[in-house]
This record gives sequence, C-alpha cells and structure tokens, in this order.
Amino acid sequence: MNILTKSFCGLNIGSPLKKISIVALLCGTSATALAHTQWLKPSTFNTALDERAVWVTGQLSMAENAFVTERGLIAKSTLILPDGKSLEMTDVYEGKTSSLFDFELTESGTYKIDSVIGPRLRKARKPKDPTKKSRPASRTVNRLTTYITADAPTDGVIKAEGTWLEIIPVTHPADLVEGEPASFKVLYEGKPLAEQTLTLIVSGGEYQNQKTDKEYLSDSEGIVTVELIKTGVYLIKSSHQIKLKGDPEAKVLRASAGLTFEAQLN
Repeated sequence: MNILTKSFCGLNIGSPLKKISIVALLCGTSATALAHTQWLKPSTFNTALDERAVWVTGQLSMAENAFVTERGLIAKSTLILPDGKSLEMTDVYEGKTSSLFDFELTESGTYKIDSVIGPRLRKARKPKDPTKKSRPASRTVNRLTTYITADAPTDGVIKAEGTWLEIIPVTHPADLVEGEPASFKVLYEGKPLAEQTLTLIVSGGEYQNQKTDKEYLSDSEGIVTVELIKTGVYLIKSSHQIKLKGDPEAKVLRASAGLTFEAQLN
C-alpha cells in the first residue's frame, strides 16, 4: 500500500431478476455541480431483525462536502439481497436537495445498494476567458455503492458487477472499526487498476477549517489499505478516464466511483 502523505482542501446494469432498478438521471448540468462530491448513504449500516419490520432509507445527494445535502441525485439504483433475489423499489422521493428510497430488510445477511448515474454526454464548452483551456465533449458515469448488514454478515454480494469503475471492499463492511486498517479494491470493467488514486473522506468535513481527506495509491492488484482514524461515516472515491474510439459525440469517458461505509467503535 502506498499513501500520498498530504492532506488537501477541497447502461444496462444487468438482469432485472437479480436486481432492483430505479430509472434516473443526474439533476443539474453545470460544471460546478459535476465537480461536487456525489454520495449515497443508508439510514443504517448494521441492524438486527426482530418481529417488527426493519426498513432502511437510502439517500442520494451531492455537495461540496460529503454527506451534506445540497442538490438531489436521481440514479439507476439496484438493491442486491443476500440470497440473490430482488424486489423492485418503487417508493422514490425526488427532492431538490436529495433523493430518498425505502426498502425492507426481510432476511439476515449483507445487502448491497448499487447506484449508477449515467452514462451521459457532457457537451464541449469554450471558456469566456481566452487564457483558459476549452473543455472537449465527454461521457460521464458515476457509481455509488454501500452495504447494509442485518444480524450476521455474509459475502454473497461482496463482488464486482463488472461494469464501469468500481470500489469493492476487501475487509467486510460489517467488520470496519476505528483504529484498524481497512482494505478496498478498485476495478474498471472488472479488471484491477494499479497505481490508481483513491480519496478517503470522513464525515464532518463541513465543520473543519481544513479538510482531512487523504489520498492513497492502489498496488499492483488494485488494492489500497486505509487508516480509519475515528468512528463515523466514510466515503472512499476514485475517478478514471479513458479515450473513446468510434464515438462521434465524445472523445473521452470519465468514470467515477464512491463507496460509503461506517467505522464502528473498537
């Protein structure tokens, strides 16, 4: 594992039989908005089933700081259940500052939410300032992922979807605690990305004079091991750009990915 020792300031998705889809697209098109941090967060990461129904709310938004609601996102979201079955989520609230959807936990194990925004076309833009570079047309796609465990953790959903950019936990999300290392793997189209930069963000950045985000470099197998300095909600994210061939509208594809998880008390 390599760490850059600096802090800095700041679509076809598969078979409907195994996944739950919410049709969507990103709200807003400005360059400023697209530069903001997009995030997905469940109302709980770990819970216990009992005789009463256990419901979880997923929230999608973007802002300058992670986990701050500023502009709502609408994504094509998929819920993967521990046993491989699926239920379609139809209760979606598309608000101005965030989008919300609810689902019920009906069985023990680990669930996965996989939300994809795009692919979409960003048109070329010429800046008004002649000293600045123009922006070529590009396609963008962003994947946001999180995991929820009911009762005991299972491994069935801890795997890559094989499309776009992905960040997969190597350490099970239910086992992440403060003061201990956590490992993740970054892939593009199912293949590991070596020397890929990943950024770790801890919640509460809006209350800090200087952000404590850290950057890490993946090893030859696409794996990074990060430090969880305190309890709370984290976002680990990355972006990857490739040249497009044979696309009459765009020259490059910019893919991003973000995985949200919780570090518990040790």
